[in-house]
Amino acid sequence: MHTWRVIRSGVAMLGGGLAVIIVCLSVRQGTRVVAESPSIGQVYPMSGQAYVFRFDPVVGHFETFTIPTIGANPQSVGVVSNSANLEVWFTEPGADQIGRLIYTDTTDYVLREYTVMEGSTPLNLAVDGEYIWFTAQRGNWIGRLAVTSGGYVTFPVPTAGSQPSGIDVAPDSSVWFTEMAADKIGRLTVTTTTDYEVTEYPINGTNVGAYGIAVQTNNYVWFGETRTGTVRRLKVADGSYVWTTMLGPHGYPYALLIDDGRNYLWLTERDDNQISQVELTTLMIVNSFPITPASNRLPTGLTLLGNNQFWFSGQGSGQIGRMVYTSTAIFQFEAFDLPVHGLRAMDITTDDNGRLWIVAYIPQRVFLPLTMRDQ
Repeated sequence: MHTWRVIRSGVAMLGGGLAVIIVCLSVRQGTRVVAESPSIGQVYPMSGQAYVFRFDPVVGHFETFTIPTIGANPQSVGVVSNSANLEVWFTEPGADQIGRLIYTDTTDYVLREYTVMEGSTPLNLAVDGEYIWFTAQRGNWIGRLAVTSGGYVTFPVPTAGSQPSGIDVAPDSSVWFTEMAADKIGRLTVTTTTDYEVTEYPINGTNVGAYGIAVQTNNYVWFGETRTGTVRRLKVADGSYVWTTMLGPHGYPYALLIDDGRNYLWLTERDDNQISQVELTTLMIVNSFPITPASNRLPTGLTLLGNNQFWFSGQGSGQIGRMVYTSTAIFQFEAFDLPVHGLRAMDITTDDNGRLWIVAYIPQRVFLPLTMRDQ
């Protein structure tokens, strides 16, 4: 492992002003349909338009919130709860912005967007109380945005061109991230904004494309390799890696989710169209569940609702899906069309009230996580 301890004389506080935009709420009654069913009541958006959706799984009802910036291409979403309202945060890599939906009820909400450094491409985020942490993939830094002020601080990644991608926060408040182009896992420990430490753990592999990451405990961190179809576990104490049975070269592990209650790691296999299950103790892939209907394709985001509902976003289908899991032999899939036609559903999360939040967009220009290595 390599460690850099940095003490800076100044703070890179670049929040600037924030843009407050209030838009009209479009509420549509969602009809529960499977992927093969014809779309019912969907609207057709303009090119580059993006949305945040709130979904009530009990009644199958969507609420639609239009993101103001065209070409925002939202990729990642997280929820902060407080006594007054919900705050839904999301990345806008196509616009170099972080978005925020302050939601009180269906008629009382505000959308805000926070501009970050031009060309930084904020990709994925993790919510940690008063802060939103995010990876700036092209900027090669980790950002920390303060929920109260909207100001943010940047923490550079030591390896140039590393393309930080996935991100998660450990119980000890250290921030873990993947370096997709550098074959490394990074850890950021912040004492103050001018006194912090970045530690990098080289992966014993070349051109593996590390992307999704999930912290199990302060001692163990899991991540997926998009180019090898392998899921690995890092032991923090000595920097050693253990890897699971390979998913296959086309598995593309995307989102990872720790399920401590059942002692499993769950993940979406984007290109194999599956949800897979890894046993945390044996490190073995014990099951892969092919998603049905088959056209509900390219699963990306993954979240757990209650103790047996795994919800996922369909990048290639414009849907969200649910796997109700009872046991390895008893499970069932369901699919729900988004109320806007032709979207890429990129990420999904839950709030404390049992509602789901989804970010999706219609492409204006092609945007995918970077995968090219610097030469």
